[in-house]
Parts: sequence; C-alpha cells; structure tokens
Amino acid sequence: MSEFWRLSVRRFQEFDAAAVAYDRYRPRDPVELFKNIIKLGGLKPGATAIEIGAGTVIATGSLISHGLRVVTIEPSLAMLSIARQSWVLMLAL
Repeated sequence: MSEFWRLSVRRFQEFDAAAVAYDRYRPRDPVELFKNIIKLGGLKPGATAIEIGAGTVIATGSLISHGLRVVTIEPSLAMLSIARQSWVLMLAL
C-alpha cells in the first residue's frame, strides 16, 4: 500500500473516532455562505449539487433548504452513520 493510501486510511480512522464530537461541536456555516455559493454557481432551485466529504451532512441541510438536490459522498463510516440518522430527520420535516 502506498504512503498516500496509508495516510488516507489513517485520516478516515481519525474522522471515525471523532464523528460524534464533530457533529455536536462543529460550528454551523452562516446562511450567507450558502446564498453566495448558490449565486456564484448560478444555481436555481432544483439544481443538483455534489458534496464531497459531506461528513455528518451539516452543510447538506442548508443546501437542501435553498432548494437544491444534493448528492453526498462520505468515506468515513462513522460520519456516514450519523449522516443517515440526520437524513431520516430531514426527510421527516
């Protein structure tokens, strides 16, 4: 296994170990940030965005609330587990 992949695996493990704390304590991004991203990207409601490294889908909810469809990619299994729980709550709203 190359050094790159060894470091990648270690980083996934670090995020797995910190997933709950990350979700609980990571500051939420300001709404203006998403407004600016959407404006700069020329995105309209219904457009599809790809979020790579979605973590616990903290930012995803903001993108969805602006009318975007979001495809997420998250390699950390622990982050993905929390994200799935969040998706259930988002879909219930």
